[in-house]
Amino acid sequence: MSRSFTRSSIIFCLIAPILGSSASSQKPLRHGEVAVGVCASSPLHLVDHSSCPPQHHVQHPQGAKIGFWDGPHACAGAYCVYSNGEFANGRGIVFLSTAEDAQIAASSLIAKNKQIAPEQQSTGTYPPFHITEVPGKGLGVVANQTILKGTRLMAEMPAMVLHHSFIDDVPGDERLALLDKAAEALSPPLRQLFMNQHGHFGGHKVFDILYTNSFQMALGTSSRDHLANFPEVSRFNHDCRPNVVFHLDSLTHYTFAARDIYPGTQLTISYLDEFRVRSVRKSRALRSWGFSCDCHQCTIPDNLSDESDQRLLRIWEIEQELSDVASGAPLSNGKETIENLMRLYKKERLQHRMADAFTLAALNYNGLGLKGEAMRYGKQSIEANLMENGPNAPDVAAMRGLMADLEGHWSWMKRIVPGATTATTTNLTGEGSGGKRKANDEETTLPESRLSTPSQDYRPLESVEAMCTWLLNL
Repeated sequence: MSRSFTRSSIIFCLIAPILGSSASSQKPLRHGEVAVGVCASSPLHLVDHSSCPPQHHVQHPQGAKIGFWDGPHACAGAYCVYSNGEFANGRGIVFLSTAEDAQIAASSLIAKNKQIAPEQQSTGTYPPFHITEVPGKGLGVVANQTILKGTRLMAEMPAMVLHHSFIDDVPGDERLALLDKAAEALSPPLRQLFMNQHGHFGGHKVFDILYTNSFQMALGTSSRDHLANFPEVSRFNHDCRPNVVFHLDSLTHYTFAARDIYPGTQLTISYLDEFRVRSVRKSRALRSWGFSCDCHQCTIPDNLSDESDQRLLRIWEIEQELSDVASGAPLSNGKETIENLMRLYKKERLQHRMADAFTLAALNYNGLGLKGEAMRYGKQSIEANLMENGPNAPDVAAMRGLMADLEGHWSWMKRIVPGATTATTTNLTGEGSGGKRKANDEETTLPESRLSTPSQDYRPLESVEAMCTWLLNL
C-alpha cells in the first residue's frame, strides 16, 4: 500500500519504476567497509549514477555502535543496515541506507526521540476504532464510535526506512539478503508487527511488504529520497474518496478524520492521486498494488463516471485560472468561479484534499477586495493544511500572513476588473448586503511557499509537464 503524496508537493509518486533489478555499477566494498558520497536526487527522478561524484570508503567494524546507531549489521554496495532498539521508548527503528545518510538522519531521529512521550506510542489497541476482517479486503480499520472531522487517529513512527535507490543499485540476491538482515534487526515485537503486514505480489516476504506498504519521505539527508514503512498505517485500506487524510512530518505519519465517521464505517485512505480519471486510477491500482479498485467512485455506472471525470477536468481548469493571481489579471466572474470550485469539490467528495482549493479561494477573494470571504477561506485553508500537510506547511504561514494584513498583502485588489467597484459591504464575518453566507464545511505539503510574494505564482499542478500528463491521461 505505497501511497502518493498531496499534489501540492508531488502530483504522483510512482514507486513501481524504482523496483527494477539493475546491477550495481559501484565499486564493490570489502567486509565492514561503508561507502560515503551519494548524488542528490529529486523524489520524482531516479539517480543518474554516471553523474555521481566518486565515492570514498570508510572502514567500520560490523556490529559496532556508531553514535546513534548499532551497526552496520550488514552491507551490500554502498548500503548498510543500521538499527537503534531504544528509539521511541523501545519500539526501535531500522535504517537501510548509506553511511552518510545514516549519520545525517541520526540527528533528526535524536531530536524526534526527545519529543516522544510513552503515551504517544502504539499500544496495539486502536480506539476509537479497531482492526477487523473486512469482506474482500482482508484486515481493515473500522470505527467503533462516532469520530468527528479533524480527530487525530494515529501518530506513528516508522519501523524501517530504506534508501530510495537501494532497490535499483543492489543486484537481486544481495538485495533480498540485505532486506532479510534489516528485518532481523527489528526488535522482536516490532518484527512481528512488520511481518504481519500484507503483501500484494508474493515472492520474497520482506520485499513484498515494503513494495506494498511504503511511503516516500524526505529525511533532510543529502539524497533526500527514502521509503518508510509504518506497520500500523498499513491496516488502512484504499478508497478513491477516503474518509481519512494523512501527512508525514518529522518522521511521523499522522492520520486525521477528513469528515465525520460513524460506528461500523471502515476508515480508508487513498493510495492514488484522486484527481485522476477513473480509468487511470484503476489502471494504477492494478499495476502498482495488484488490485482492481472496487470503491464506490470506481464502480458507479459509466455515465456517472464520465460526469465525474468531467468535473475533475473542470476543477483543473478553474484552479489554473485562479492560480494566476500574481499577474494581476482581472477575474471578471470571480465570485461565481470561486464558489463553483467549492461546489465541484463537494460534489466529487474531495473533502480530504481541500487545502489547495481553500488557499486559492482566500487568495482570490482578497484579490477581489472581499475581506470576509478571504478571512473565512484563509481559516479553512489553515485547518485543512494542518491535516493534509502538517503545521510546517508553507501555506499555513502564508495564510496567517494574509489574514493578519489583508490590505497589505500583495494579492489585495489584484483581481478587480478595471472600472469595477469593490464589494465593501462584506464584513469580516462573511456577511454582506446579500445576507449571511453559508460557510463551506468541507475540506502529495508545498516544498516552498508560492504565496509569499507576487512573483511566486501559486500553481497546485506543479508544471506544464504535469498539466500535459494530466490531459493525456483523460
